[in-house]
Amino acid sequence: MAGIRAKDNATEADLRLVQRVIRRYFVVGLTNRMEESIERFNTALGINHDHYRYKTCMSYFNKNSTKSSAAASAVGKENYNPHPKPTKEEYELLANMNTLDIKLYDFVTKLFYEQKEAVEEYQKSITSWNGW
Repeated sequence: MAGIRAKDNATEADLRLVQRVIRRYFVVGLTNRMEESIERFNTALGINHDHYRYKTCMSYFNKNSTKSSAAASAVGKENYNPHPKPTKEEYELLANMNTLDIKLYDFVTKLFYEQKEAVEEYQKSITSWNGW
């Protein structure tokens, strides 16, 4: 976070700085909303969603994503690695050790939904401006 070395401890002030930078300079995406995130990034980069290369790329992404999901579903897991179930005490310990990470994740998740309207309005403006 914000140039903090691994051996140093981040602070609430560091978190606030990172949040300001992310809010001001980044379009954020979420892995659990991957397709929507990719569409947002493409909008921000000015990539035409109707262009055949975009459609080909998204088709390839969706096909491979579906294959991975289908393979994972076949074994009944999101991925093939076993996931230990932490006890309540272990979970609380991890949460206490990673408080700033959790706050940053919560911030980015909230920002993702806040940016939705702005990205859609931007998409409309570039679509009408470029005659797409």
